[in-house]
Amino acid sequence: MIKRTLSTKLKQDVKSYPVVLVTGPRQSGKTTLVQNIFPKYTYQNLENIIIRDYATSNPTAFLTQSTHLIIDEVQYVPELLSYIQDIVDHDSKQHYILTGSQNLLLSAKVTQSLAGRIAIRTLLPLTFQELPKTPSLNTLMFTGSYPKLYSHKINTVDWYMDYINTYLERDIRQITNIGNLTTFKNFLALLAGHTGQILNKTTLANATGVTIPTITNWLSILEATYIIFFLSAYHKNMNKRLVKSPKIYFFDTGLVCSLLAITSPDQLTHHHIRGALFETIIISNFQKSIYHQHLNQPIYYYRDQANFEIDLLVPHQKSIDTYEIKSAEHFSQETLSTPKFLEKISNIQTNNHLIYTGKLKQARTNFTLIPWFKL
Repeated sequence: MIKRTLSTKLKQDVKSYPVVLVTGPRQSGKTTLVQNIFPKYTYQNLENIIIRDYATSNPTAFLTQSTHLIIDEVQYVPELLSYIQDIVDHDSKQHYILTGSQNLLLSAKVTQSLAGRIAIRTLLPLTFQELPKTPSLNTLMFTGSYPKLYSHKINTVDWYMDYINTYLERDIRQITNIGNLTTFKNFLALLAGHTGQILNKTTLANATGVTIPTITNWLSILEATYIIFFLSAYHKNMNKRLVKSPKIYFFDTGLVCSLLAITSPDQLTHHHIRGALFETIIISNFQKSIYHQHLNQPIYYYRDQANFEIDLLVPHQKSIDTYEIKSAEHFSQETLSTPKFLEKISNIQTNNHLIYTGKLKQARTNFTLIPWFKL
């Protein structure tokens, strides 16, 4: 089994909470993780229609069949959450571990039924630290970071095609009535080409042929199902005119490659999307690490209307860590002019870093040079 960072937190959670919910995208390894670290729990999967019928028709009997129960894909029978609330309130011996792939369907029910009784954790695809071995950069960006692609011998192109079809047919149809799935899939491919860019709903609506409210709804669905995330603009204590729209990133670069019909790692060497993919894989790695360690750590980007830009900011109480992300093995000192500018106008100390595709890690006078694989 691939060792997951979230394991440590989950083992702590079951000692403090009667209910633990692990959310995350389809195939992120939720089932494998909870079954391996809690082998004594009884396992039930609500994707199985017979088990789902049992849970629906006799929820109390289903939930009390064992004092320690894993319920996989709980979003299929969300009404179980109200029964779980009543059971754990009256029986301290009952413990549940729930998994679900659809945050949109689960969040409201959890808030209503299990507030104060549940720990909610998110498991995303693998971080750099969780990879069984470190492949070449092109191979990693092409393959992505879903665990099954590393634990099984699977054709990457076929796997992602199946993943996209399953996502559209199961997850999307269960959440909402999209209408024309072909239009939605075209939108998804269009969005893949915009990873790492500032969100412009008007541009997306015009290119897709739908309304801006529809784009807003579709983006919410993709965010709730852990396909994309938004990186907010940093503007604390700034007097200059700043760009405040968020940037869009995909959690997984392999999915981006599939949506853009990239069929081999070699294509990425000179592909126009390479820089955006490199930025995406770095920033998503930060985001995934924050989720897996359950940290309360916001991250941002910075850009003003004079086009001074910093790819990633990680603020702390008395300083800000800045990261420039360059898909290159060589760079110039001018690359880090913006972090110095930020320190000047914000009066906050900046700890500056440059993440690049080279191999040397060096502490320079004004910044630290970091190869991507040493994050």
